[in-house]
Amino acid sequence: MREIILQCLDDEPVVRPQASNLVNYLQNWKDGNQKLSLKIILLGSSGVGKTALLKRYIDPTFPFNTTKVTTDGRIEFVPVDYRELGIVTLQLYDTAGMERFNSIPPAYFRGAHGVFVVYDVTDPKSFVQVNDWIENVHRQCDESVRVILVGNKVDKERYVSERTAEDYAETNNMEYIETSARTMENVEFMFEHMKEKLLEGLDRSDENIVSSVVSLTQPKPKVQGNCCQ
Repeated sequence: MREIILQCLDDEPVVRPQASNLVNYLQNWKDGNQKLSLKIILLGSSGVGKTALLKRYIDPTFPFNTTKVTTDGRIEFVPVDYRELGIVTLQLYDTAGMERFNSIPPAYFRGAHGVFVVYDVTDPKSFVQVNDWIENVHRQCDESVRVILVGNKVDKERYVSERTAEDYAETNNMEYIETSARTMENVEFMFEHMKEKLLEGLDRSDENIVSSVVSLTQPKPKVQGNCCQ
């Protein structure tokens, strides 16, 4: 609850939860269903598909087209019933285009348990810029944060090879997942896999883990790379 209150009071709109999400969160908390909360943020250069991945995970029927998907950047709360832990809430943060102006506030990173660093496999520049995002994570996040590298848009002709990305991820002690927001390839899996890994290494004394996850039945593809398993 402390973290949610801080988010509501934050000066940055991207950090403040939407009213409808907040109402649902507070209702679950009032009913005693909220047990744990996991904060997961998406990072990456503009246009790599971060928002599309988030929107398609929350609603697989969300229409995908060539027009850039936009969001107001506020938090999406995804409650999931997770076995003996009860209801766990995934707090999913999107940058809402702030990366174009190098204006992502420290509060965006604060208390993050998991980070997706996304690049576009059709855009080598976005892959080179992954280094900058990783440096941001090391500078702004706790050293225990879990980072997963995501290569998006694999439904298109690629210019960054799978082996290059795998080698980079292994060198930096990260897992690597390839996705397509257009075809939904590994979209559900990337979020579910992050959730499972975070819960496996859960520190229940972490004061940032304050709130309430359904195990989805989609088959889990092999995660590339042999690190962080």
